[in-house]
Amino acid sequence: GDLLVKSEPYALSLAANARTGSTRWSADGVIKHRGQARKGINFALDIPHLYLSDLGLGLQTPGQGRTPAVAPTAPQPGTDEEFYRAIEKLPQYPVEAAITVGQITGDNTDIHDLDILVSGRDRRFLLSRLNALYTGDTRGEFRGVVDLNWRPPMVSVGGRALSMPLNALAKDIGYQSDISGKLSVLAGITTAGTGTRSLLRNLRGKLALALHDGTIAGAAYDVLATDFLAWIYSGASRQKSTVIDCAMASFDLHDGIAESDNLYIETARMVAQGSAKFNFKREKLDISITPRSKSRKLQVPSAVRISGDFDDPRPDVSPIAAAADIYTEFITLVPRIARNIFHIDPKHGKHASPCGVQ
Repeated sequence: GDLLVKSEPYALSLAANARTGSTRWSADGVIKHRGQARKGINFALDIPHLYLSDLGLGLQTPGQGRTPAVAPTAPQPGTDEEFYRAIEKLPQYPVEAAITVGQITGDNTDIHDLDILVSGRDRRFLLSRLNALYTGDTRGEFRGVVDLNWRPPMVSVGGRALSMPLNALAKDIGYQSDISGKLSVLAGITTAGTGTRSLLRNLRGKLALALHDGTIAGAAYDVLATDFLAWIYSGASRQKSTVIDCAMASFDLHDGIAESDNLYIETARMVAQGSAKFNFKREKLDISITPRSKSRKLQVPSAVRISGDFDDPRPDVSPIAAAADIYTEFITLVPRIARNIFHIDPKHGKHASPCGVQ
């Protein structure tokens, strides 16, 4: 690589170009100063194509490397004390960073047109934009604010991602399962905390989810969603996969509890409405639905409930009742659910299902 430095009375300009493996980097920055005191930093990074293997991600095997010695009086890694000490070292002068990446590729990852702009001062940071194209056709857009002056720090994020391929997403997060379908997310969330558990326990805001043409392959009880649908229609527990034409819900989040009273599920043979509650503080869930058949030939339970701990939910199924033809109700249900959850009127769209992206 190469680095060009230009010094002026009140600013230091930097321009760098480098190559790591097959990844090429270019960066520009300006450090504003007055004497020995820094007054601001502007930074821009551009990467035409980022290969994750060039960063060594996922290459280190367990047990490699040495664990550095820690003095007895030093805070242990991962503790709140260490976190707050790191925050105190952050600059209070204005900072702005822009990052653009044309493409990110890895064993499972395929992200295009990543565009990030972050600015802040006094330990308050604004995410002005985070836009990306995922696996070629999924556009994600997010905005947010982080205030590190609070204890615990406050985080507020809003955004949406439409039609994400579940198969690719599952592999990216390390979940090895044959899951397919398109997931859409619309969220506005505020929380506070220093770790995943505390962030979940303080959630507030709204979250809407829609799954279109979803398939979960494998044993019928491998995944909660499969377990859930296995009880809805007879014979599902003997099938090798669960097919979901459309599933959607909007959740109200308050104090670490997510509640929805408009859960909607449609398969080729039935349509169901219900409610769901997830308590992240106590790590418990409670889901109730009422399924109805699309055909008089199919029998389904008159009610299904799953409740208990996150890692051990228990189903409670009412006796199977005679199915009824619900064609008329189904026609009126779809527009109502679409309006309530995503504020979409299907009468003006091309898709009969509200899960289809307009």
